[in-house]
Amino acid sequence: MADLSDLGDDAGWRCWLCGEDVPQKAKPNDPNQPVADQIAPAAKGTKGRGETRLAHKRCNDLRKGRPPSIAWPKRFSVADAPELLQSLVRIDKKKDRGGEVVAMCAGPQEAEAAAAWVLPVARTLFPGSWEASCEPLSPMTAVRLRRS
Repeated sequence: MADLSDLGDDAGWRCWLCGEDVPQKAKPNDPNQPVADQIAPAAKGTKGRGETRLAHKRCNDLRKGRPPSIAWPKRFSVADAPELLQSLVRIDKKKDRGGEVVAMCAGPQEAEAAAAWVLPVARTLFPGSWEASCEPLSPMTAVRLRRS
């Protein structure tokens, strides 16, 4: 199992599920307490927890063994976005590498910030090269993500 301190350092002490800061120390049973969240289970017949990432206890508890759902942080003013993890899976499998719109933001500043936030998320879950672009679509700004 990965050391929690190493997971935190690798993640910059940000929850991989919600993208918000995770305190390095918290009281027992604090919902913001750092935990190692299992992304993918270990292969059958092996010991261990499989691949893990840093998460808040509350985010890990909400997931309850279901596939992760990655929410856009509210600060980006994202509207009508598809489920991010499902979008990443589709983009990763596409042959044409055209990508897809993963979010619609209220304005260009929010879209630029959202694009900067989503790139490390994509690279963490699906290692390799990713690109994000912002496209004005009146009255909103679209964030397009693609493999490069």
